[in-house]
Formats: sequence, structure tokens, C-alpha cells
Amino acid sequence: MPLVGEFHQKYWNISDTNLPPVHLGRGGYPIWQASVITPSLVGIVGAWLDTKLEQFRWWRALYRRIKVLDRERRAVLLIALETLEHPAYTSAQTAVRQTAVTLGFNRPEAWTELSRQVKGSPGRAENHYRHLLACRKVDTAVRAQGSTLTNPELNLVTELAYHGFSRAHR
Repeated sequence: MPLVGEFHQKYWNISDTNLPPVHLGRGGYPIWQASVITPSLVGIVGAWLDTKLEQFRWWRALYRRIKVLDRERRAVLLIALETLEHPAYTSAQTAVRQTAVTLGFNRPEAWTELSRQVKGSPGRAENHYRHLLACRKVDTAVRAQGSTLTNPELNLVTELAYHGFSRAHR
């Protein structure tokens, strides 16, 4: 009765092509094929190890990026993480989805009620105008460097800078 290895050895020894000779490893497999098959011998353990190794690489890369940040930027990173973990983030996601698809919001008459609310809260109005002015300055500076930001990127980078400023000047 032929063995599996014996079959493979005989199979790879017979060739009518002009390829270089095939060097066989243990079990009759060509060495290149053994390198493909061998990792699967450990099965799920190999997949688990690959996953853990990839996670380790990701965490190491993240650590390298974080350790070069100055104190203010690390604090802002923690603020951003805390914000993403806060239960209010789900409400914010819902609100953004609703306002993003509000038809007619690009027309001034749609802002009438919102403008009344802004006028009724001078502190909030001041914050909105400061944010708009800061966004304009950031956009100008970024364009002078030969780059651009999308509207969401522009607003996020400006808001994060506000958090960094307020943290540093407490």
C-alpha cells in the first residue's frame, strides 16, 4: 500500500516540463510546498498566534506614536477617548445623523429658530463665533502649507485645539 509521502515523492519526480529539478523535503513534498503547508499543521494555534502578534504590533505602533506627543496632546487624546466612551456620544451620533439629512437646512429661513436660540445664549453664541473664526484661521494656515482639510477634519482639529488650550490654561 503506497504511503501519502511516497505518492507525493513519485508525483513530483515525474515532470515533463523544463523546470529546474524539484528538491523534495521530508514526506515527499517539494520544499516550497512544505513552507506553505507547514504553518497549517498547528491549525488554530497558528492563527491565534498570528492574531496576537498582529495585536502586539498594533499596540507597539500606537505606543510609539503616543510617546512622542507632548503633555498637552496626550491630555487631548485622553479627552477624545473619554468623549468617545461617554454615553452622550450615542446621542451626539443620532443628532448628527438627523441634522446631516435635514432638507432645506442650506437656506437661511431654516435657521430662524436656531438663531433665536443662539441669541438667547450669548455665551454659546460667542463660542460658535470663536470656533468659526478659528476654523477660518486654521484653513488659511493649512492652505498656505499647500494642503487642505475636509470640513469635518477642520472642525475636529479646531475643537481638539480648544480642548488642549483649555486644559493647558486651567
